[in-house]
Formats: sequence, structure tokens, C-alpha cells
Amino acid sequence: MATFSDSTKRDWGLVIAGFLGLGLFFWFYGIYHPLSVSENQLSETDAIQKSEVVFRSLGYTSDFEPKARFMANPRLLDSLQVRMELDEYGENNEMRRRLPAYFWESSFFVGEPQGDNPLLDLSATRVVQILLNEDGDFLGINNNTNVLPSAGFNSDLLEGILGTEISGSLPPDSLPVNRIQFRFDPDDEETETGPSSIDLSQINYLNRVAAEDIARYYLGLSTWEEQELIVSNVEAVNADGTGAALVTFVRDNEIPGYPTEVNLTVLATGQLISMGYTLLESPPTGIAQSELVNNIRIGAVLLGIFWILILLIIRFRMRLIDMKAAVLVAVLAGFTLPFIVLMQLLYQFLYNFGSFSLSYLVTVLTILGITAALTSVIYFMVTSIADSITREKWVDKLRTVDLIRIGHFASRPVGLALLRGTLYSFVLSGLWALMYALLPGYLTVEEAFYGSSTYLPGVVTTLGNLLWIFIICEAVFLIVISYLRSYKKSAVTVILAAGVIFALMNPLAVQVGPFSTEMLLLGLIGISAGLIYYYEDFLTVFVTLFFTTGFLYSPSGWLVDHSPDVTLIYIHMALIVLTLIAGIYSIRKGKLNSDIPEFIPEYIEELAQEERIKQELQIARKVQQSFLPVSTPDFRGLEIAAICKPAYETGGDYYDFIELDDDTLAVTIGDVSGKGIQAAFYMTFTKGVLHALCNDFYSTIDVLSKSNTLFRKNADKGTFISLIFGVVDLKNSLFRFSRAGHNPLLYYSIKEEKLHEYTPLGIGLGMADQEVFEKNTSEQSIKLEKGDVLIMFTDGVVEAVNNNDSFYGEARLQKLIRANCHLSPEKLLKVIVDDLERFSDGASQHDDMTMLIIRKQ
Repeated sequence: MATFSDSTKRDWGLVIAGFLGLGLFFWFYGIYHPLSVSENQLSETDAIQKSEVVFRSLGYTSDFEPKARFMANPRLLDSLQVRMELDEYGENNEMRRRLPAYFWESSFFVGEPQGDNPLLDLSATRVVQILLNEDGDFLGINNNTNVLPSAGFNSDLLEGILGTEISGSLPPDSLPVNRIQFRFDPDDEETETGPSSIDLSQINYLNRVAAEDIARYYLGLSTWEEQELIVSNVEAVNADGTGAALVTFVRDNEIPGYPTEVNLTVLATGQLISMGYTLLESPPTGIAQSELVNNIRIGAVLLGIFWILILLIIRFRMRLIDMKAAVLVAVLAGFTLPFIVLMQLLYQFLYNFGSFSLSYLVTVLTILGITAALTSVIYFMVTSIADSITREKWVDKLRTVDLIRIGHFASRPVGLALLRGTLYSFVLSGLWALMYALLPGYLTVEEAFYGSSTYLPGVVTTLGNLLWIFIICEAVFLIVISYLRSYKKSAVTVILAAGVIFALMNPLAVQVGPFSTEMLLLGLIGISAGLIYYYEDFLTVFVTLFFTTGFLYSPSGWLVDHSPDVTLIYIHMALIVLTLIAGIYSIRKGKLNSDIPEFIPEYIEELAQEERIKQELQIARKVQQSFLPVSTPDFRGLEIAAICKPAYETGGDYYDFIELDDDTLAVTIGDVSGKGIQAAFYMTFTKGVLHALCNDFYSTIDVLSKSNTLFRKNADKGTFISLIFGVVDLKNSLFRFSRAGHNPLLYYSIKEEKLHEYTPLGIGLGMADQEVFEKNTSEQSIKLEKGDVLIMFTDGVVEAVNNNDSFYGEARLQKLIRANCHLSPEKLLKVIVDDLERFSDGASQHDDMTMLIIRKQ
């Protein structure tokens, strides 16, 4: 596969293309981005000061420090981008005044929040919001809870504007709003404003015309031109239990396509409760995102999560999960996202309520806990699956990531990935801006700037972008693309798949319209990212998309004067500079690829080790089986049957036959302490010793004594073998044997019809020196008659355990032998084995099982 890795000419071409793309991005976004028409003249401090003047002039008071934020009208901006050139709007001051796309919103807290949990019900906020346009002119007042002004009534307005004379005094415990009220007669067509005088000692009524005049007075204090608006409706409304009038003004024909409605709620006492405006434009065709598309995207995401969950279960059972990397990413994400949420919740609560409360703190902690848990689970799932799949299907894409994991940050491959990823982000950002300028459509901005919705906006936005792009890159490239590549090796298929995924799913979360334009832009970015991933690696494409998305989110930091998001562009550019420096340093000072060791995750090493152990055990099993008799000897005068069933791949049980001459057969059965390869090794060693000693046979005690001496010299301390070694002498019809601490020997006498148990004195090989061993070992002889049976076995037979943890036991074995002693050794052995299987009922075998049966013919 061709790569971009070491082409100096190509890299210098990338440098030129990158900085050209960066220039195109700032140029075209500076012209065509909707934020470019913002002409904010105020700082946050200026906006608060101007809002306070308006707030107090309207008769309101507050003991809290006001908050202010710069806002946008996304719906209007979308419409403007479709209906006209943005510079036409930006250069027309009259149009900007009539269609305020940007404004300041200052919040003044005038009382304690209402309700038990204000966090979940912002409508309970006792707040009055003053709206100013970009120049600082009064635009409106939001008063959703209908807070009444502190001042009793506006006598200057009533006397000056309405021409009424105020006389009398209020009775005790009476308010002006109870004495001066609106009363509208549906048939009232009089043009007078109402009574020529107001007597506060009695109830006074103002009519519909007076309500219009009061509303016009406040309209004249705002940026709205009174002569451009006409009254369309006046109706009585309730304002916090007090009668008020809602006066609606409309502007229909000044700006085609943008009829405007201004609503003022006023009291008969001459005070303004609220003044809002609505731009009644119908959105041009294509502005509304297709609900079907959104539903398809949500469904695809849910299916993707379900698919990843299935893959996780499958690979977890196969132990193909890199737990260390997945847990690290899950923990970091589990702390980072709650931090982001915390900054946003704190800002929103303080902005809406002005102060903290204990109930809010408990709610926040609950939300953060749930957020941390869900985030950790999701990132663990995706990361564990992503690493596992890519390492199996396209491991080259993890090379630079692996170098970072083993601490080789300063290496040439990592440096190249950082540099190329940054330069590719310049190219993609410029390409995006160029295509956006050429294609018809609009770019939607958020209503609130990042700095007006969270604390530490630069840090929070950058961290959020980092988390989002990381999981998107893992899901798209390490999972989907890697899976696709394992079936289709074609570069075109892989690259186009990335384009289709980006076009349909919008992983960059940038709101562009109409849908056709969005698909073209996102598809172009997806194809570019797929091309980069195919020829580079995961780290490169991650850096590319991280910085590209950062550029797309950055205009609010550099296109708007006095922007609350200015730290966003500072942090973004600082990260780019640091990444370039780190990349250059790593290339110049870091190690080459050939000088860096390969990284192998622990789970792969463990699986490889297990596979090696399995292979070694298979070899050991074959070796052990080769040392056991291939078949029982066809020895004249004897019927023999034997079985050895290890509990594991290899074991320490042993049986053997050694022909001493035509009439003499040595038989042995043993059990080495321990299990597995070590036990099999000592079993093999013992076999060799016994065969060697039998060449110069003198007695069974002599053989065991010499075997014990050799075993003690070569075996680890604490290792021993229990053994029965005997010799069948057919010439004399005699069986002589010695027991080295082994299970009893069973002898069934056909003449006596009785089962005998022999346990002559003896201790295991390796447990004592020669003198002690010989002193505690004896030889016993049994006279054999025709049909007599000898049974030898290891403890794995009588100590077999079932699912109830009950032992098989010697009593059950002896009873079974007595009942079936008339059978041949082979059939008797089968009866015993079948009974053991019935007894265990599927329980795991914990010890080797060996049995040897001999019948004299």
C-alpha cells in the first residue's frame, strides 16, 4: 500500500496547501459567515450600565448584580442568508434597526425563585430582562412572571401624555393599581383618552385609546419607529393578578417578507410590564431540516449503539478487550464531561436565578453522577471495541497511538502525524469555507454564544470538541471503516464509505442548510477524512478533524467585537502552535520507526501466552501418552485391562508393564504429587528409573529403595510419588509387591469369593532417606489361583466428586467389584468407568484417574 510517509516534496506541498487553506478559511468566513454582519458596539459592562438606566426608568428595582449576554436570532439569520446577500443587510442601517439579528439581553433578579425545583422550571424565575440592540438602544423587556414595577404609578405620563389631572389620596392599604384600571367596552368608539381627572380616593377607568397612548409612549422610548407601526389589537389581560392591556403593533409592508409584530403589556397606572417583538417571516423553502432525516439519524445512532453492545459482549467473552486503554479513556471521559456539564449548569442557574441553593446543589450532584456513569460506560464500550477490531483487521492504523501508549511521544512517526494532521485541518477548513461560499444555503448560528452559556467557554468548548471528535473517530474509522476494510480491500470503497457516513450522520454537528448543501459539505469532509485515514493513521485523522471542527466553531471568537468567545480562538490557535512545535521537535529529535519497539497490548500477550501454553501442553500430553503403554501386553496366562484419564492436558498418574522373562511380568501404578507438566515430568523420570532397575531385578523392596534414592536427588523438595510395584510369577503362581504409600491393592479370591484389601507398610518415594525408607517398606506375597483378580488404582478414582461435593469412596468401588468380579478385566473396567461417570453427573474432574486390573487365567 502506498503511503505519504517519507516524501519531502509532498510534505512541503502539504505545508503550502495548508496555509493557503487557512487563508481561504479566514477570508471566506470573514465575508460569508452570518456572524460577519454583527456590529456589536458594547462590552458586557456597557450593556449592563445602559440596561440599568432603562430598568430603573421603568420603575423596577433589584438587589442583585445583573447579568448580560450577547445573543443572536438564528431563525432571522437563516432567512436573511437565503433571501439576500448578507452584506446587503450588514450595510443597511435601517434594515438592521428594523430586523435586529443580534441583541443584548440583561437579566435583573427581582425576587426569590418560585417552585420546589427551579432548575427544572425556568418559568418560575423572578427576573426582568432588558433587551438592547447592538448600538445599546432599548429594544424590549421580557417579564415572563409579570413582575410589577416598584413605583406606584407614573404620574408624569398620566398627566403629560393623557392630559389627566390627579387628585385625592389613596386609602390606607390600597395600591394605585386598585384605583386606576382599564375597562374596555366592545362598542366603545370614543376618541377621548378617558376621564380628564383621576381621583385616587375612588376607582378610575381608562379606555382602549388610553392604553394605546401609554403603549405608544414606551414605543417612542425604544429603537422601534412609532410611525412605522400601526395598532392591530388592544385587549385586556391579567398581569400578576392585576388588570392590564396588551397592545399589539404591526409593520407589514416596510420590508417585504418580514412583517413585524411588537407587543406591549401596560398598566393603567402608566407602567410598562413587557415589550416583545416577533418577526413573522415564513421560512423560505429548505430552511426547516427534514424531520425524517433527523429521525433516521437518531435511529442509526441507536442501532449503532446496539451493534457496539453486541460486539462488546462477543469480544468480551473471547477476551479480545484491551481493558487498560478502555478503562483509562472511560475514566478521563467520566471526569471531563461532568466538568463541562457543571460549568454549563452553574452558569445557567446563576444567570437565571442569581444565587445558589442547597436543593440546586443536590440536583447538580445527581446530574453529574448520572452523566459520569453513562459517559464512562459509553466510552468504555466504544474504546474497547475500536482498539480490538482495528488491531485485528488494520493494525497499522494504531502505530502512532501505540507509540504514545509506550511513552515514545518524541518519535518521528508521532511528529509526522501531528504536523500532517494540523496541516490537513487547514486544508479541510479552507475547502469547507470555499465550498460554503460557492454553494447555495445558510449556516445556522447558536442563539447564545459559548461565553454566554457556560463558564470557561474556551476550555469547555475545546474539551467538548475533543471528547466528541475522539468518540466519532473511534466509531467511524476504528470500528465501521476497519470492519468494512476487512471485507472490501478497495481504497475507493473505504474512502467513499467515510463520505457517506459523514453526509448522512453529520458527525461534525455543524448546522448547515438546506439538506442538499449540508450533505455535499459533510460528504466532502468525510471523503477527505477517509482519504487521510487510508494513507495515514488514526492519530492523523483525529488531529485533522479535531482542529477542523475547532475552526468551524471558532468564528464567534474572532468575527464579533467584544465577543464573549474570544478565549475560544485564543485557545484553539495556541493548541495549533503547540501541536506544530511538538511535531517539529519530535521529527528532529525523536527516534525513527525502526528504533522503537513494537507495542503489544496485555490482552494479546495473555492470549498468545495461553496459546503457547496450550501448544506446549498438547506436546507434553503427546509425550506423556507415548510413555504410557500403547496397549495392555498379551502375556500368556494373564488377562489385563488398564486406563489412565488425566484431569488436565497432562498429569502425574502412571502405570506400566515390564516383561522380566517369559513367565515373569513386573507391573506398577503410581501417582506423582501435583498436576500438570511438572507432575508429567516426574512421572516420565520414574518410568525411566524403574525400567533401568528392572534389568537387574532382585526384589520389589530393592527396586523401590533405589528409585527413592534417585528420586530424592533429582526432584524438588516436597515432591513425592505414591507407588505400587509388583511382580507376577506365573511359574510359581505368585504375586509379590511393595507399596510406597499408595492406595490399597484389592485382591478378589475366586475360591474364597471374597475381596481382600492389602496395605503393606510403605512410604512415598522422595519422602525419606534410604535408611528410613527401607525400614518402613515391606514386601507381601499373594498366591494366585485361576480366575483371581488384582485391582490397583490411584486416589482420583475413589476421590471423584459429584455436583453435591460427595466422594465416590472405596466402599462403593469395592461393592461394584464384588458384584461384577465374574466379568473379564476389560468389561469390569468399563463397568467401573461408567459408574464413575454416572456418579459425577457432569461435574469437573479434579484429579487424574488410573486403574489397572489383572486376572489369572
